[in-house]
This record gives sequence, C-alpha cells and structure tokens, in this order.
Amino acid sequence: MPLLSIQFIRQQINNASFLTQYPADFKKAYFFFLLMMNTGGLMWGILCLLFGFYLISIIPFGYIALSLVNLQYLLQRENFVRCRSIQVLFSLLLPFLFQWLLGGFNATGVVMLWSVLTLIALLTFSKAKEGNGWLVLFIVLLVGSTIADGYLVEFTPAPLKAAQVQLILLTVNIGMIASITFFLFKFFIKSDRHTKSMNQQLAQQKHGLSERHFEIEQQNEEILSINDELQRQTIEIEQKRVAMMGGITYAKNIQKALHASSKGLRQVLPESFVLNQPKDIVSGDFFWFTQTEAKPIYQEISTFDGIQRVFQGFENEKILIAAIDCTGHGVPGAFMTVMGKVFIDEIVLLHHLTDPAKILTALDKKIVHALTSNTSLNDGMDMSLMMLDQDDHTLVFSGAKNPLWYVRNGLMHQVSGSKFPIGSGQYKYGKSFENTYIATQPGDVFYIFSDGFQDQFGGGNDKKYMKRRFRELLLSISSLPLTEQKQLLKQELRAWQKDNYQTDDVLVVGVKV
Repeated sequence: MPLLSIQFIRQQINNASFLTQYPADFKKAYFFFLLMMNTGGLMWGILCLLFGFYLISIIPFGYIALSLVNLQYLLQRENFVRCRSIQVLFSLLLPFLFQWLLGGFNATGVVMLWSVLTLIALLTFSKAKEGNGWLVLFIVLLVGSTIADGYLVEFTPAPLKAAQVQLILLTVNIGMIASITFFLFKFFIKSDRHTKSMNQQLAQQKHGLSERHFEIEQQNEEILSINDELQRQTIEIEQKRVAMMGGITYAKNIQKALHASSKGLRQVLPESFVLNQPKDIVSGDFFWFTQTEAKPIYQEISTFDGIQRVFQGFENEKILIAAIDCTGHGVPGAFMTVMGKVFIDEIVLLHHLTDPAKILTALDKKIVHALTSNTSLNDGMDMSLMMLDQDDHTLVFSGAKNPLWYVRNGLMHQVSGSKFPIGSGQYKYGKSFENTYIATQPGDVFYIFSDGFQDQFGGGNDKKYMKRRFRELLLSISSLPLTEQKQLLKQELRAWQKDNYQTDDVLVVGVKV
C-alpha cells in the first residue's frame, strides 16, 4: 500500500486514470473537505488533552485515524461511493457523540456545528436524492440532541461549566467553521469560474470548428465540382482514346494488307520465315518482297532498213526481299513505311529495276525529294535488300546501314551494307550503295533484320541484347527448320525482355536456299 503524503495525494488528484469518472475539481473538493474535518478533529483532540479528557479524546483522534484508513482504501481501491458513505457517516455521528459525552450544546460550544460541513460537502459531491437520507439523519440527530440536552447538562465536566470557557469554545467553533465555509465556497466559486472559462473556451473552439467545418464543406463542394469536371474530362479523353485506338487498329489492318506477308513469301520460298513484332499497334519496320517474271531480252542492231530488235533470250526470274527499318515507331513510323512501300513498288514494278544498289540509290533520291520541305528533317530508313536468282544460283545484296548475315557449313558470315541510310538530310555529299555478289550453295541460310531484337533491354542486368549475342543465337538455330527458328526467336525475345517494355519494333527475315 502506498504511504499517505501530501505529494502522493496531489499526484493522485492530477492523475487522469484515478477516479476517471470524476473531474479534477471534484476530487480536489473531496480532499479539501477531508483536510478541514480532520483539522477540526485535531483541534478538539488537543483541547481534550489540555482539559484532561483523555478518554474522550479518543473520539476526535479516532475520527482522524478512521479518516486516514478510509482515505488509504480510496487511493488503493478507488471505490469512491463506499468511501464517501463511510466518511459522511463518521462526520455526522462523531460531532454529536462528542457533544453528548461533554455535556451538551453549551458545554462544547455547539460542537455539532462541525457536522454542518458534512451537509455542505454533500451538496458538492452527492446528487439531490442521495443527500436526502443524510439530511434526515442530521435532523434526527439534531432533534435528539435538543431533547436530551437538559439531561446531559448534569454530566458536564467541571472545566467546561464556566461560562467564559463555553463562550471561548463557541467562538472557536463558529470562527473555524465560518472560515472553513468561506474558503470552501471560495474554492467552489473559483472552480465554477474555471468551469465557465473552460466552457467559454470550448464554445469558442466549437464556433471555430463550426467555421472550419463550413470551410471544409465549401472545399468539399469545390473538390466535388473539380472531381465532376475531371470525371467528365476523363470520360471525354477515354472516348477520344477509344476512337484513336480504333483508328490505329484499323490503320494496322490497312498496313497489314498493304505490305507483303510471310505467307506470300513461303509460297515462293517454302524454307523462309518473317518475324515482325511491332512495339506499338502499328510498326515502323516492314518486310517487302516481290518476284519478277521471266521476260525476253532484245538487242537493238542498226541495219540499212533502220534499227531492228534481235531476240537474245529470256531474263531469269528474280526474287527481291527487303527488311526496312523506318525512323521512329508507332504512327510516325507507320507513315514512313507507306511512303517506302509506294516508292519501292514504283522503282521495281514500274521502272523494272532489279539491281539492289540501283534500287537503293533511286529510293534514296525519292525519299530525300519527298522530305525537302523541311531541310532539318533527318527522317529516313535503314534497310537490307537482297536479290536471289535461283537459276544462276546467285544472291546480290546491297544495304543501307544494315548488313546481311548468312550461315554456310556451320559458320556465320557477314556482308556489311553502306554506311549511308536512305533519306536523311544530314548528309551533304553524295551517297553510294554497292552490290555484293554471293554464289549460293545448297543449305545456305540468309538473315536480314532491323536493330529491334539486338537493342531490346532485359536479362538479369537490364542491358541490351547486343549484336554478338544475336549473331550467336542465329548461328545456334540455323540448322533447324525455318518455322521452328521463328518460334525460338520469339521465345528468346520474350525470355530476355521479361517485364521490360519492348524497346523498338522487331523484324527478322530468314531464307534458306
């Protein structure tokens, strides 16, 4: 059990967890009442000792002892209702009992007035209904003391019979009770003012909260209005996005129909594949091929009758295959593929050019001329173009920055293209494109491609796939059927890419002679 001390009691009063259902002022009032009543008990105990009433002094000192025990119980168990009832009972009974033993009202200076402090205390920490019973008990004790007072006078001790002593005791009792009552009411007036001040502060805070609540409501209305506008714009943007995506998807179908297909290539060269994987819906890479028909060759000879055409034989059928990487990807790249396709068709199909280097030269001039409206424009395309003559077992290659790789007898060979691209306004001097002639052998596998596969980021360290790894991959799968090679390339790209975005359009074309 904690020892009673002024510091410990003060800590308990201020402790929010002690008697949590009662405010601090209530607890202070109760302890103030205990202090005053025990002060009276101490005063009367000392007076009894001075007058020689040793046995009777047990009553005031006993009251102090019982109050301390009760207080100790309150601090330990925090059962205020029980402790209050015990304290009120002591405070009402003992002044009357003390008065009866000393000879009544006059002999003690009306010491029962101390019990009036109990009634005052009851008004502060009892509800009205709870105080009624104690008031009835006080009245019964008061009436009983009045009736018995005539009989009790006979037992008045000799030191208390003097009128001067009785007057002094009455003065002391009235003076102390009046003083205690004054300070008690002063305490409660101060507490009441403090309560009113707290209520005013709470009212001001409530008013401030009301204003803040009004501001918040206005802000909420503004936010709701903004949200409505954002929702409207979101719906509008979504509608535009859906319309745009629908247009791009339709453009994909147009692009797919416009450009050559891998199915068409396989009809001409069964051992072939085309891996075309756009970064976006439409692609800036495209595959192109055509097959020329055998046509007669004539030589013009001057005779006396004029110039005559002499039949020399037939030109072999030729297969032209190109892998073209236009500047950019997505919609801008797709527009460049349309331009490139139209120009190549015009050069090959209308002007009957089959020489790869001459085709690149003509295409370069057309692209540059088409883009001269913007001299700073560097748009263009990189491409690999090969012409296959199966009758002569010859392949002619010419490239614009892109190479040709081919595998023969388990070895990878590279034919570099020109260092110049098709188009682009950054080159102020003449471009040149050259042919490389290759005598084909059975089992040769030729690859042309854009840079999308080797530039893809991924792997364990989020790095580019790189040309060396791509070359080793093609060499490792070159002996497999071409359709299987395409699937392995797709699997490798997917495994390397993992969760990364696709870096660029991917185009790989493989042909086996």
